[in-house]
Amino acid sequence: MSSRFKTRRIEVAAALLEQALYAGSSFVSQIYVARQNAADVFGAFSVATAVFFLAALAHQTFLVEPAYVFSSGRYREKMHAYHAEIFGKWSICVGLGICAFFSTAGICALSYGSNELGLALLAYAFSAPLLLHLWLARRLMVLRGNGLIALKAIALYALSLFSMLAAAYLADAHSPTVVILGMGGSAALSAIIFNRRLLKEIRGDGLEAPAEMILQHVRYGRWSFLTEMIIWSIANLPLIVMPMIFSFAASSALRVVSLIFMPLQQVVSVASMFMLRRFAGNGNAGPSKNEIFIANSLLFLASTIYTACAYIFAPYMHIFFGESYVIEKRWVAIGGVGVIFFIALQASVSVLRVRELSRVVLFLHGVALLLMSAAASLLYKYGVDGVLIAQAITWSLVCAQGVLVVVRLNLRSKAIS
Repeated sequence: MSSRFKTRRIEVAAALLEQALYAGSSFVSQIYVARQNAADVFGAFSVATAVFFLAALAHQTFLVEPAYVFSSGRYREKMHAYHAEIFGKWSICVGLGICAFFSTAGICALSYGSNELGLALLAYAFSAPLLLHLWLARRLMVLRGNGLIALKAIALYALSLFSMLAAAYLADAHSPTVVILGMGGSAALSAIIFNRRLLKEIRGDGLEAPAEMILQHVRYGRWSFLTEMIIWSIANLPLIVMPMIFSFAASSALRVVSLIFMPLQQVVSVASMFMLRRFAGNGNAGPSKNEIFIANSLLFLASTIYTACAYIFAPYMHIFFGESYVIEKRWVAIGGVGVIFFIALQASVSVLRVRELSRVVLFLHGVALLLMSAAASLLYKYGVDGVLIAQAITWSLVCAQGVLVVVRLNLRSKAIS
């Protein structure tokens, strides 16, 4: 076995472990809020977190994801300067914008009398920029082959966050605001310690940043952002709308179901990034038919096994979330079907994005949004069951369509060659 292959295996293992640790710490913090607060309070926290996910997807699509594609392609020769520009003033400007967004949203919520939601949003005004800055640092470390450094950074974040949760428990401070601020403080501590290492690396070549970076990121990210907005809408809009129809408690039930699958989706997000880098490394040829088949099969198999385990242990989920939350096995089964097909879709999406066909990806997810909208009546009639059924139908149909699009694309490329 070559040393290069061993290094690559260690890098992949470190990245997956790092993401699993991050997902686990986030999972534990949300379980803490669920167990220590009433369902309505957890529902308000869930709505605020859904808004945070909206900011995170903008950060992901306009900063992180283009960096993975362009670092292996058009900006490979100026990678240090490219990363310095992203990690420097770009990250600062984005952070200030996110802070202003959450501050405005929090003040609006407070003015309408939703105190728990407003305070949670204001807490994210402090924490969201720090969390996303740490996310960018982690992804750049992994991209540059420093997966072990990223693992140490997130291990420190998790240790700090768990210590904060322990202190909050002892102090009887269980509010979502305290937990959100603790997440931001933990991210700041980790970033302060590990930013120096990354900055030292990316400022070493003296080259100027590539021209038209902003234009290229916007060009790539605009379609990807719209796509992710659709995904966010399908997953989170029902959660935000439910308090208007039922109560915050209904939102908390739906959020608990999504939390069951959160560790899987977090790990798959790292796998998707590695797919992007691997597929982009093939140049204009793109991924082979066998690579696409293997990627699809592994994603489908992993998500199916995870769903089966979640279904088996569904009766015991109250141990984690508390006695006030009843996890129906049918919710796990139906939700799992949607998650399986959504995750299997990511291989097709990676192929299309590497070929810079983000408009096609947007079209696929536009179909998903239309399907979900057509099934909106299920939410009003069946609540949580209706939302999960609509999501399962939507992602299964779109996954099949994505596979067909990629097959046709490969056949066309083969005919041209």
